[in-house]
Amino acid sequence: MTAPASPINPPTDPTAPTPFDRFTAHARAALSFAHGEATRLEHTRIGTAHLLLGLVGEPDGAAGRALRGLGLTLAAARASVETDAPAVHLGTITLPARTLDAHTKGTLRRAVDDAEAEGSTFVGTAHLLRALLQADDGAALALRRLDLSTERIMTALAHAEAEPSVAPTDRLTDEAPAETKDATDANLRLVLTLPAADLTRLLALARERDVTVSDLVREAVARVWLSETTEGNR
Repeated sequence: MTAPASPINPPTDPTAPTPFDRFTAHARAALSFAHGEATRLEHTRIGTAHLLLGLVGEPDGAAGRALRGLGLTLAAARASVETDAPAVHLGTITLPARTLDAHTKGTLRRAVDDAEAEGSTFVGTAHLLRALLQADDGAALALRRLDLSTERIMTALAHAEAEPSVAPTDRLTDEAPAETKDATDANLRLVLTLPAADLTRLLALARERDVTVSDLVREAVARVWLSETTEGNR
């Protein structure tokens, strides 16, 4: 089996389209943030609750605007999620770290199907949120505890989608908001677990592409999610 593309293992043909290319920058940022939340909590699998936190943690996307417009803050979402899935503090962080559970894989596939059904070229955070609302597990429990019904969220999402799109903010910089910085720092800490040779290659690739290591980490996390989902769909 061919290893999934990552900063250390980039695609053989960088011009060839991949499932990753279909997701918007906002959606990629949400996936990366969700991975950071799983890492922060030291959960070994990424569930829909982490994806919910990722959507709230990317406030510039339509899903984040809708959820925050309903008064949902990242702190409140975290508190609700951690009631059922508290941090475990195993003290072990590896790269690549977390795998997707069945509910999350199904959510990503439904998001792609939703985009295709409406004739959209790209999968955005709105598609992810609509798909998430169909999963009756971690995210659903968290939302019910917050008294956020599917109907209220769908109405808010429709309003958010009608608003002008906002360029995504780089959440992996020193200027990241304090409430999101701990999750994004968790992703960055994964880089430090790389062998020295791989870390050297990562830095060289960042210079070659004229991007930051943070950019590459965010790209890698989203690629791991999407490659795993594609593998599971074969």
